[in-house]
Amino acid sequence: MKRHGFSLIEIMIVVAIIGILASVAIPLYTGHIRKARRSEAMTGLQTVALYEEKCMAEKGNYNTITYLINSFGLSDPDGDKIYEPSDFYNISLFTQTSTLFVVQGVPIGAQAGDNITLAVHSDGRVGRIVLGNFVEDRTVWGQ
Repeated sequence: MKRHGFSLIEIMIVVAIIGILASVAIPLYTGHIRKARRSEAMTGLQTVALYEEKCMAEKGNYNTITYLINSFGLSDPDGDKIYEPSDFYNISLFTQTSTLFVVQGVPIGAQAGDNITLAVHSDGRVGRIVLGNFVEDRTVWGQ
């Protein structure tokens, strides 16, 4: 007599295999997504740092992001005077004086669970903000 179809055991084995593959693949995928979003924020932070250095070279001091948008052409597609290169990080100046700046990227939205505020210091160091202080940490930058 010929059998047609699958037995319950065969279907359960396939479901178990799919579950095992998913339990490995989903965390790997979300990890790659988190790193890609961080990379986007890092590019934005480095861009602000570049414009700050341009401002220092031309004017002799560092300035606000609004000033960089108005006077040096830092990108502002929507015209709100806020630099927004990412939907997943707020880019802003953590500290800014005429001779020093620290620009930070605070995770928001889908990236908010990352809990790492990326930062770039005016002396070229990269790191993060921990308890209100800049901490050099090249590991979060993949270096």
